[in-house]
Amino acid sequence: MNDKPKTENKGSADGELAEYAKELLIVKRGMSEQQAHKFLQKQAMDKCVTKSVIAAAVINELE
Repeated sequence: MNDKPKTENKGSADGELAEYAKELLIVKRGMSEQQAHKFLQKQAMDKCVTKSVIAAAVINELE
């Protein structure tokens, strides 16, 4: 039997969310890829949430 939770693809989806948020920051805010990555990391650390939560907020704001 497989006792793994059914969220094994969640990491992939979170990564895609973060990548899309980075793309939006690059295009709409003129950031480099490194700046966008650091922005997402710092916001997540400062607000004590996951990077995917910040990514979703960035996507909602910039789309």
